[in-house]
Amino acid sequence: MFGNLIPGTQDALIVTAPGDASIRDTGTGEMREVLELGFEPDPDAADMLVEVSGDGRIGAVLSPALTSGGLRRLGQSTRSNLVVFDLERAEPIWGPTRINVGSGALAINEDGSIIALADVFDGAVSLVSTNVPGLRGITNETVNSVPTSSSDEGGHSRTSSLAFDPSGRLLVGRFDDRVDIIDPESATISATMRIPGQPVNAAMAVSNSGIVVGSGGPDLIAMEPEGRRVRWSTDLGGTDRGQCSRLAISEPRQRVYCGSASGRVTVFDLADGAPVPAEEIGPFYGAVGNLDVDADGSILTAIGGGQPTISRWQLDGVGVGRRLIAPGQMLAGPYSYEGSFVVTAPQAEPRIESRVSPLFTEQIIEGVVAMNTETGEAGYRFDEAVSDVGWARDRRLYARSAEDTLLRIVAADTGDPVGEPIWGVSVLVPSSAGTTLFALRDDGLIRELDPRTGRWAGDPWGTQGIPTWLSVAPDGDTIVVSHWSDGSPRENEDASASDQEGTWLAIFDAEDHRLRSDDPIALDAHVMLDDGELIGVQGTGMGRYTTDPLVRIGTLSGGTGNLGNPSLSRDASTLLMLTDNGNALLYDTGSGVRIGEPFDTDSRLLPRGYLRPDGLEMALSMPEGVVVWDLDPDHQFEHVCRIAGRDLTDNEWRTYLGELADWHSTCGFDPAG
Repeated sequence: MFGNLIPGTQDALIVTAPGDASIRDTGTGEMREVLELGFEPDPDAADMLVEVSGDGRIGAVLSPALTSGGLRRLGQSTRSNLVVFDLERAEPIWGPTRINVGSGALAINEDGSIIALADVFDGAVSLVSTNVPGLRGITNETVNSVPTSSSDEGGHSRTSSLAFDPSGRLLVGRFDDRVDIIDPESATISATMRIPGQPVNAAMAVSNSGIVVGSGGPDLIAMEPEGRRVRWSTDLGGTDRGQCSRLAISEPRQRVYCGSASGRVTVFDLADGAPVPAEEIGPFYGAVGNLDVDADGSILTAIGGGQPTISRWQLDGVGVGRRLIAPGQMLAGPYSYEGSFVVTAPQAEPRIESRVSPLFTEQIIEGVVAMNTETGEAGYRFDEAVSDVGWARDRRLYARSAEDTLLRIVAADTGDPVGEPIWGVSVLVPSSAGTTLFALRDDGLIRELDPRTGRWAGDPWGTQGIPTWLSVAPDGDTIVVSHWSDGSPRENEDASASDQEGTWLAIFDAEDHRLRSDDPIALDAHVMLDDGELIGVQGTGMGRYTTDPLVRIGTLSGGTGNLGNPSLSRDASTLLMLTDNGNALLYDTGSGVRIGEPFDTDSRLLPRGYLRPDGLEMALSMPEGVVVWDLDPDHQFEHVCRIAGRDLTDNEWRTYLGELADWHSTCGFDPAG
């Protein structure tokens, strides 16, 4: 499959190897129009070339043609078949015509009036006017043949790359160090730009502002032909000439997309050429096909390549199952218990301080706001820098003031303060339902707080030491506390009795705070499950424990970094765990199995990820901003069907579902499709 996106639409001109031509919707695969190609491509020929004019009216197809002596090397010929279509009327307006040009490169100007061709063997350029049939050569053109070994995945020798710039000039990247600038009207070379040691024969892409990016040698090059100036040069770090055989530019996102024969699209910053590995796209099945970016720079379309497929990639964080809700923002706190609010702030490294307790650090953030992930609208906004931001039931927000270090609760809907400022507390921890806040006090004791009123509930209780982490069972009957003890006895009779220095794990009855057990087990963080079990982490390890008695019964696979910041759904069925090297890991707690591959987050920012209490959505801090993932199983099934565009095949059904039932449609597609 070969093709090119029709500008201003999500349709594409598509041609297949058997010779079928059509206009298709790249989003749905639906065929809009059937076109008559007029010739039958040779099955042994190299890839066909397909281009569309900038205004979307004219399309052209160039394909190697058999000669009397048969096809020459690598599926190429000294002759080609050329056909030109009026895409609005869905009919050919020129050809198919056999021309004496090997199909090396193809380009069409903005209004479709001129088609440029480059010969596959020596790069000689010919011009075709769609109004007046016939070929014109370029006056005083100097050509050079390409070595047989220099070909891409499709068999193209790439002696020249072609592109029209916004002013209508034709740019020709040669196999040596030249970029010729050609006036199409006179068919003459008006200027030549030289880039020593760097051919630009493989591919060229031109932005709307006239920046040209080219490939062909060891570097990716950005240049300004008008001033004959190289803007930047980036070492591609390899010798594979196919590593940048396809190029596309998204000027709104300031990105360059480089498709390779090895099946990946690498990404570079348009401003300075710096690689952006976090935005790499793929893998594709085989070589990457033709790349196009839509008008607003948000969708990259890849057509053909190693497989006869069309794939569309969201570049702005919006896509099947995920949405960019806050560009340039980061997470500053978790999800609300009602609705779907997260806490965000402008991307910046938090100021780290330890003014309240030596065991706790404050990550001080400015510009903190509650944001609705469903609408993208901002809610309550803190008017000062804060840390330790969290939610409780009834839309209560709490945070620590960076100015006086006191914690305060506010009603997020009205902004009214709830209760008095809270002093002497290292951290607040909400229960699984958010109905209670557990205050880990500076003196080592724990006390419960009603977030609806801001009043204390009950007497203090605690451990023999300083509590560092607290988790509550989903049903609220058990509380687990990690605490550090120096081995000294505590006078408070309600405290646990750890008698040696180190980190301990104490388990309490939630109703009367009766101590059930206190063991020297060092866990950095933990969550309680609905069956009374506990998942805890220490360093890079994650274990599963029973709590009555406290016994380790299993291990969960982790990542390559230290684990922490767990986020658990209200029903304790889904767990999000973060690593200090930037990964977010999602787990099914019942089986202990990780769901999917690790998510790459912005490792510069903390915190980086939260799970919504209902477990149906996840928010992560990404380089582009705050992105939310739809985790609803019903929606996930719809997403899979949409991406696949088909049902399971008979063989797939027999392999995976054969023992459950006879084949039937799972996505609602026609069995014949």
